[in-house]
Amino acid sequence: LVAAILAAAAFIVAFLQTLLEYMGSSASRNICSSSAIGYAARQVKWGWSLGSWKLKVYYPLLDMSQRTLMLNFISAELNGISMDDKMDSIRKAHDWAWRPIESTEAITANTIADELTVMVSKKKTKSERPHPVTTTDLDWTEYIQFKWYRLRQPFCKLIRPRASWAQILTIMGIRNTKDFTIELADAETVPGSMDTPVQRVKLQDLGFLAFILGFQSVELDIPNRLFQAFSPYGTITTHESNVLGKMLRFEGDILAFHALTSKGTSFSAYRARALISGRVSFGKYLSIGTHYPLKVIQRAI
Repeated sequence: LVAAILAAAAFIVAFLQTLLEYMGSSASRNICSSSAIGYAARQVKWGWSLGSWKLKVYYPLLDMSQRTLMLNFISAELNGISMDDKMDSIRKAHDWAWRPIESTEAITANTIADELTVMVSKKKTKSERPHPVTTTDLDWTEYIQFKWYRLRQPFCKLIRPRASWAQILTIMGIRNTKDFTIELADAETVPGSMDTPVQRVKLQDLGFLAFILGFQSVELDIPNRLFQAFSPYGTITTHESNVLGKMLRFEGDILAFHALTSKGTSFSAYRARALISGRVSFGKYLSIGTHYPLKVIQRAI
């Protein structure tokens, strides 16, 4: 009897180990992890297919239109640590400052920072470099306020995702993709030769994104389906895929791009989106997608 019980227990343990190993080795799971698609991994759903007896993974298909992204850009900026009243009151009390995190800085849970923005001390001498503020620089009241903030906003170290679209969302500080998730798609539809899911974006919206991200040169060849954007901090280039055809890939320094976009405000970029997209308003007259000589517009007005 004892031998039978031990054999049954060994069988159950072996079965569970095999099942866990099978689930953990899912290729769909790997391409939908946070290291692959960044913050969008929070919307990934899991399920078990009884028919095929395997793990099913569903990733979010996002609305990548310029209006949707800009509204979420504004929301992300308003929810950043620099906009928190308690944290900003600490900054004002010491005459410290907010600035984007640099790639050479080591940010921990005790640093007054979120994933992209850090509080820095004031320079005491000209040669001294402002350093990130930590809990050791705070008094007890400020320490408790910061710990309460950290309890509500847990520390998450910035991870550069593999997907190009996820990197762009990270640059814009967009952490919550739930509000612009169109639907959940089966990760098995992603070609096996790709290590991340793809998102679709219109050419006009892509040009708008390239502008607000600070790309200095954009080349467009519609007949050959080529798009290239260049910046001192990175590039967006067209690559050929044997399965999906022409695809776009972003390569660059995420923190440097974020520092560049932080020089302005998301709201000002949102208000200028019509002008950036090539629409010029003359009073109640608005040209949308049509080019008019200035003389014609002058006569019309």
